[in-house]
Amino acid sequence: MIKKLLFACALFAAFTTVSANERPIDASQLPAAAQTFIKSNFQNIEIAFVEEDVDFASTSYDVLMKDGSKIEFDGSGNWKEIDCEYTEVPAAVIPQGIVTYISAKHPGFKVVKIDRKRYGYEVELNNKLEIKFAHDCSVLGYDD
Repeated sequence: MIKKLLFACALFAAFTTVSANERPIDASQLPAAAQTFIKSNFQNIEIAFVEEDVDFASTSYDVLMKDGSKIEFDGSGNWKEIDCEYTEVPAAVIPQGIVTYISAKHPGFKVVKIDRKRYGYEVELNNKLEIKFAHDCSVLGYDD
């Protein structure tokens, strides 16, 4: 009985700790690299909301812009994911090799989402086509 009670208490503590790891913060509390990135690439768009997510081994930041764009940063302020659902990802953020490939193979389509992955990048175009690229911008595959 005591073991069950202790287990229940530990489980409750774990769930409350996990949910307490996400908290809203002011944009000025973002790492300097993230603040610079936003000022450089999203100049005319205001920040709507910033959330800090502290995990067991890392910290990340989720930024929601007033135009609906979402940016996720790692604890150092490097972007991990940019989702511009209603607009396009700023061209300056996308590696030039990817821009060149998309312009040649998918003219007229725009990158609306980009993720940094261990293998390189994954981009989503405004036609919902997803393309995976290696770090050297060579194409690894398509997903629709």
